[in-house]
Amino acid sequence: MGWERGALDEPTQGAAKTAAGLVEAFVHRIAAGEFREGDLLPSCRELARDLHVDKNTVNKAYRSLEQMGVVRAAPGRGVVVVRNPHASRPNEQLRQSIESVVWRARALGMDEDSLWNIITEAMGRFYGLTKVRVGFMECNAYEIELFSRQLEEQLRMPVGGVNISDFITQPHTYTDAYDVLVTSVNHLAVALVAAGDAQHKILGVQLMPVMGDVLRVAAIQRGSRTVVACTAEPTISLLHNLVRTYNTQMEIIPCLTSDPAAMARAIASADLIVDTGTSHAQIMALAPAAPVLTVSFEMDAASLNSVKSRVMELTRARLEQARQPQSESLGGVAHE
Repeated sequence: MGWERGALDEPTQGAAKTAAGLVEAFVHRIAAGEFREGDLLPSCRELARDLHVDKNTVNKAYRSLEQMGVVRAAPGRGVVVVRNPHASRPNEQLRQSIESVVWRARALGMDEDSLWNIITEAMGRFYGLTKVRVGFMECNAYEIELFSRQLEEQLRMPVGGVNISDFITQPHTYTDAYDVLVTSVNHLAVALVAAGDAQHKILGVQLMPVMGDVLRVAAIQRGSRTVVACTAEPTISLLHNLVRTYNTQMEIIPCLTSDPAAMARAIASADLIVDTGTSHAQIMALAPAAPVLTVSFEMDAASLNSVKSRVMELTRARLEQARQPQSESLGGVAHE
């Protein structure tokens, strides 16, 4: 049987200019029965001429097909089809493909948890069996958006945003909607109390200043009169201690944005202002003469690992449940 260029599948025509594309095209046509076991494939010269490709490209494709066990070179005859690559059982093909992926991952030095994370992510995407619903709770829209996005990037899955005040008011609405609810340690105690019987769904994470901002704080000129302006007491304490760590002689004036009059007075005589993303807009609205150093926060590595472990644990449990026989999921009902 000859190779008719017009018979190439439309998506394959461009690809057939490469050895890999030729392999794919031949595998497709052999699987479709256009070439059967014992049939001769076109000669390298003939195929190179018909497709306007280099003869070495065809040679390379034929060698790949031979390594796959699909064809063999028969002296005096040419290249003969010896096996339909799709003739074996689908389950066996799939098993071989999975084993190949696992082998490659191990050869690349990937650890078991990383590989499992990739597999379960794919299972969740295509089967929907392992989807774990994760939400992040904070007290303001800025941090809800910021840390939900950070979690999404790390978990590679959607993360919903929840205002902690809404959660406290209607906790069951959110514990029913999410499998894991993450919040900063500042809100952990109140979240656990509100969750009641669903406390196992609550996880606390530590939010730490970004290292680049810490270095900027460390470089503050000695003796500066520094205002630390934040929206919450715990953050003021954290930044106060951070600034004090690098400059014990500095005059530090803590200010809450909830007292704008006191904050305006302090800023008017400041040499430097240290604020956060949540308080920055209010600071800039006062048009301060002093420079402003904004400290950003991120989840620390240990906290992220804790969240990842919980999501992985739930995912594995759901995979196990999905593997249960249908009779078990129906309560072991006997069939006639």
